[in-house]
Amino acid sequence: MESLPRGSARWYVAVGDVGQTAGRLGHHERLVALADELAGAWSDDGTTGPAVMAATRVVVRLFFAGVYDRAELLHARIEAVAGRFSGDPAVSGPIFRALSVRAQFAGHLDRCRALTEASLRCFEQTGDVRNACVARGNLAEAEIRLGAYAEAVALLRGAVADAERMGLERAVITGRHNLGFALGRLGAIDEGFAVESEAVTAAVKGDWRSIEGVSRAYLAWLLRSAGELEAAEKEAQRAVALLETTKPFQVVALATRAEVMLARGRPSEALAEAREAMALLASLGKVEEGAELARLVYARALEATGDHPAARAAIADARDRLLATAARIDDLRRRDGFLQNVSENAQTLELAREWLGAAAIAPTVAGDGWPPA
Repeated sequence: MESLPRGSARWYVAVGDVGQTAGRLGHHERLVALADELAGAWSDDGTTGPAVMAATRVVVRLFFAGVYDRAELLHARIEAVAGRFSGDPAVSGPIFRALSVRAQFAGHLDRCRALTEASLRCFEQTGDVRNACVARGNLAEAEIRLGAYAEAVALLRGAVADAERMGLERAVITGRHNLGFALGRLGAIDEGFAVESEAVTAAVKGDWRSIEGVSRAYLAWLLRSAGELEAAEKEAQRAVALLETTKPFQVVALATRAEVMLARGRPSEALAEAREAMALLASLGKVEEGAELARLVYARALEATGDHPAARAAIADARDRLLATAARIDDLRRRDGFLQNVSENAQTLELAREWLGAAAIAPTVAGDGWPPA
């Protein structure tokens, strides 16, 4: 990158490539430095397509790395010039992808889905089959977050098959690890376990530590669902260790391990794990996944250790935050799916009704501090 003329099209391509790699490897300082370089070369009036496309790649990795302040600054620059590229799907596709990730982290799940679908249409329009394949996988992830598991499975089966034909190793692994989870949520535990195990094996071979970590967290959930609690705890422990340097993803691993410990009849240990997950969630403000599970398991662990007042306060908070997210989902069918089909969400509402009763204070929209509404 240093050998290329600063601000040239090739330089911006290199910035995007390096940003992607730095983010995936957990080199967050390098990622921040790249964001600063982009900011230094940025011109709202004269920003080119290559500059915007490089910025979209870096901002996505900043969000996933939990570097939200820098991500918000770069996102604002992208959003400010997005309209200028509305007639250029080659640039609009990456822009929609970046906007969808920000919407996801801001808790606007159906907006995230719509923007992801828009990015897919752009890639299809330009004949960019590789990015279209990746976008279908991203759309499936958006469906999973909304509890639309059958739709996700259909998308992922096609995306994985296409990725295999094109030799897109990372897309294959990511697709499989999401497919295994979605199958499990539909009740196909054995098939889900087999697919998730394939994802783990491939991630180990490719040294994709973050994907391996999340995949092992999913394996732990699948094993717990099958009653294989000892094996589930081992996988959850591996997930926590693997995600040590990828904090936003570690929340789901910690929460899953706490859930397994509760199932094994060790509430005090479960509470310690749940507290760690909650502390990490509080320090980050928002994560890609695992927040709802962490809040639910924390409340259950408090109840299991006999701290009933704290458990009720925790479930009230979990309910309020869950309903605040649901209120941002404009499509009522998708909102219902989010609340009813995602098991931790349905359990949160059921426990709130059971523990707090009909006389409970009406839920309010709880603020996370970040990100803004």
